[in-house]
Amino acid sequence: GDDEVLRSVGKGATADEAVEAVLKGHEAGLRSSVMVLLGLGGEERSRAHALATARAASRMQPHYLSALTWMPVEGAPLERRRRAGGFRLPGDPGILDELALLIETLDLKDTVFRANHASNPLPIGGRLSRDRQKLLSSVAAARRGLIPLRPAFLRGT
Repeated sequence: GDDEVLRSVGKGATADEAVEAVLKGHEAGLRSSVMVLLGLGGEERSRAHALATARAASRMQPHYLSALTWMPVEGAPLERRRRAGGFRLPGDPGILDELALLIETLDLKDTVFRANHASNPLPIGGRLSRDRQKLLSSVAAARRGLIPLRPAFLRGT
């Protein structure tokens, strides 16, 4: 969603272009499934990335929205930047903050939301906007240590 982040990772499209593509699919009668990557903005752009991603996804109104966490891939450009010190992936607290901000900011009417991919420290899911408070409560409980996070070794880190 954040055009600066999209440019920095070589996405090849702007947030507006992604929104337009999804809306064209809706007009053609297609169901949409959209994936977003938590942590892609690094520590530096985490907040901007979450807010812009929420704005773009809200404009799309996808049928399905999945949040995954960016994972280092050996040899990939962003991984090379990370190893050189030019990119810092948020730790679990930062990823939970980004997830909470995304959920708080999304304005979705009836989207199936999942953040249960193996890359995520906290597997959660529901329907937005109906389950917003339940999802946010789960994130808050995880922050307080009341819900255990998925161990890093199970996330490939």
